[in-house]
Amino acid sequence: MSHSLTPVMLAAPKWPHAQAKSWQCTPEMKLSKEVMVMRPEQCSLGSAGLYLRGVLHPNELLESKAPILRCGIDSILQSKERREPMLRGGPLAAPYRLRQFHLHWGSSDDHGSEHSVDGVKYAAELHLVHWNSKYNSYATALKHADGIAVVGVFLKIGREKGEFQLLLDALDKIKTKGKEAPFNNFNPSCLFPACRDYWTYHGSFTTPPCEECIVWLLLKEPITVSSDQIAKLRTLYSSAENEPPVPLVRNWRPPQPIKGRIVKASFK
Repeated sequence: MSHSLTPVMLAAPKWPHAQAKSWQCTPEMKLSKEVMVMRPEQCSLGSAGLYLRGVLHPNELLESKAPILRCGIDSILQSKERREPMLRGGPLAAPYRLRQFHLHWGSSDDHGSEHSVDGVKYAAELHLVHWNSKYNSYATALKHADGIAVVGVFLKIGREKGEFQLLLDALDKIKTKGKEAPFNNFNPSCLFPACRDYWTYHGSFTTPPCEECIVWLLLKEPITVSSDQIAKLRTLYSSAENEPPVPLVRNWRPPQPIKGRIVKASFK
């Protein structure tokens, strides 16, 4: 069975998603000629010539002192130490270090993901942001076309997921913008589905200047969470504690045109 996946670009906190239609992106780096010249019909997933061999291998240990839980427009956890968990395999030529992960969700359960599959949107989308370990820092990696790898996991409504609840229970400590709290002994790989099949394409960040530095890896199989668990995300605020309360009920950007990008799959 073939699928179609609509690519998007990763969001950054300082750009309000309610104004997404007015954003103007001027990429600092261009996609390679090989990517830009491909015709749109070559992006039909599952068709001949787009099968990509390779298995993703996320590190299964998050150092106990590394993570900080932070409330922002989309950022949930960020590692501040050098011993970040690593991502290997698939289309990645080098190991990538986990920088942070965050979630995108909508005002209701029928939308919230920043990618769609066969036109279907999911209730939320988890992004695990990694940077290429061949560069000496995250900031340096941002300047290179192979600098960043983002693993995307779709969240669909169904049974409650216990591992996801561990994260949600900690949100009470960071209800408003700028709040931080330690978040120890959490294994991010517990948020991966059992099946590691994925789609991949070269893309960019959501917001200006939309640097073309991301290898996107979208896992085919969603994880299941309950409606109550997604509702917990909407209890956060995009406003600071001393500001008028602004509930964070929408932090996703609608899918963008594919613009010649090649989307490959690790499965047939």
